[in-house]
Amino acid sequence: MNLSDEAVAALARAIMIDAQEITRRKAFLKFDETDVSLLTELHARLQDVSLRFADDFYTHLIKFGETRRFIPDAPSIECLKHTQAAYFDSLITYRALQKSLVWMPDLVASERSELGSTI
Repeated sequence: MNLSDEAVAALARAIMIDAQEITRRKAFLKFDETDVSLLTELHARLQDVSLRFADDFYTHLIKFGETRRFIPDAPSIECLKHTQAAYFDSLITYRALQKSLVWMPDLVASERSELGSTI
C-alpha cells in the first residue's frame, strides 16, 4: 500500500489535522527546513544503495539455517529484496516524514505489513 498525497491529505482532514497542527508537531520534533534539506541529500546519496543493502541483508540471512528456513525459494527472496529495498528507500524520504506527522499508526502499520505479506 503506497498512499498518495491526496490520500494523506484526505486522512489529515478526516482526523482534523491542519497545517497549524503539522507545524506544531514539527516544532515538537524540532524538525525544520535544515532537516528537510538533510533528508533530501541523504535520500539522493542512498538511493542507489537500497537494493545492494537488501542483497547483503538476505545473503546474510540465508547463511544461517534458522533464518534460511523462512525463505522458501529464489523467487521469494527476489521479491523480498525488492520490497526491502523499497522500504529502506521510503524510510529516508521527506514524504514518509510527512505521513508520520499526520500520525497514521494503522495505515503506516498496514503499509509496513506488506513487507511480511510478500513471503
